[in-house]
Amino acid sequence: MSTSAKVSVVSNLVALAALALAWTGAPIGLLVGYEWHKLLHLTGVILFFGNMIVGPLWLVFAWSDTDRQHFGFAVRTLVAADIWLTMPGVQLTVWNGVHAAVARRGAGARRPDLAARDPCRAARAGVARARLRRWR
Repeated sequence: MSTSAKVSVVSNLVALAALALAWTGAPIGLLVGYEWHKLLHLTGVILFFGNMIVGPLWLVFAWSDTDRQHFGFAVRTLVAADIWLTMPGVQLTVWNGVHAAVARRGAGARRPDLAARDPCRAARAGVARARLRRWR
């Protein structure tokens, strides 16, 4: 197993332990403000999904080329991008998502003050109630 894979496995295990602590209700303080955690979380999502979308395209274009050196370069570049973009993207997404969820008392917390400020959440709740009425 490569060093980057070992680092990723250990970091993900620590993130899962932190998530388990958050689920038990243990107080986990924010390292920076909620807005910063949200910004870092979204940055991680962009890095992760951007590399997941662009990486296979590189390989498809390199495979269609007649020069096989381009394909080798694309594979090496994709491995480097996985190490430098995908892994940090996953870590930013997980760690800052856990902290942001804890700051908002968890994703499943029922807080009427948040529902009042979030029209999308209120609309989804209304649709869910309408579906329940239809199936009764």
